[in-house]
Amino acid sequence: MYNKPLMFTVGMLADMTGGNKQYLSKKVKELIYNSEINMQAELKSNREGYRIPESEVIRCFDNITKEQIDEYKRKYYAMDTSPKVRKLNEQKEQSENFFLQKENEILTEWKIRLASATQEEKNSPQMYEYLEQELNKIQLLKEAKLKEYVMLEMFIENCDKMIDSIQNKLKNKN
Repeated sequence: MYNKPLMFTVGMLADMTGGNKQYLSKKVKELIYNSEINMQAELKSNREGYRIPESEVIRCFDNITKEQIDEYKRKYYAMDTSPKVRKLNEQKEQSENFFLQKENEILTEWKIRLASATQEEKNSPQMYEYLEQELNKIQLLKEAKLKEYVMLEMFIENCDKMIDSIQNKLKNKN
């Protein structure tokens, strides 16, 4: 199964080398149109990009070895999910890293709207009504986050109590 040649995409090359997809995409195009190198690749579609045979990857990329390709193929064929599903999971994990991003956007939304308004719009009754609505929305958001904070503090206190209780039981055992 691993002996079968694999058609590489730019995304697969980026995964294998840790490189930047945009840079690699430009590099692949350069190698294809360079008359000295004349890399052979097939364009699937503008969205999917080029498919590059394994032999061409080895021939045209000096820093990629046959061992690296074999290792990548082993991992690729062992994957439970397709690369697209894996990429979606990575994006989900990445979005969780942006703590309170949505809430912070709500806090600054009114500034953006006010900055983009003309002087007449800034002094209009509609703008004052909008600002009052934003004020209420931010106050409600603050109250909700305070409740979450109190619940989190209580949870942390319970964790500390359980840790102390378990440590005491372990001490008494000895």
